[in-house]
Amino acid sequence: LRPAEDEIVIPKGSSSPFISTNIAYLLRNLQCEQLVVLGGLTDQCVDSTVRDACDTGFLVTLVTDACITHTAERHRSALANNGGYCRQATTASILSELRQLDSRLAGSGPPAAKPQPRFGDK
Repeated sequence: LRPAEDEIVIPKGSSSPFISTNIAYLLRNLQCEQLVVLGGLTDQCVDSTVRDACDTGFLVTLVTDACITHTAERHRSALANNGGYCRQATTASILSELRQLDSRLAGSGPPAAKPQPRFGDK
């Protein structure tokens, strides 16, 4: 797996890229307001990233079935503990939302309203 030629790579030196990089500055300059977070480890880097992104003012969605850690119990515990910091959704539901958004934007009607996260959704 390698980044595409036009993708930005930001090496991090801590559990959260919001602590050891300029990612918040970069995302704001790209006018990003909402983040979709996934990866490993659910109870370490992912959890830290979700909390710091939320604390920095971003609206965060955590893709629950696209994260991994050492045990299922640690994964479940991390999801339960960070639910107040983010909207939690599955890969299938995120892909469905993106398809709906794409079809609305492709239509000739008015622009679609920004989807608003509903904190505590699982």
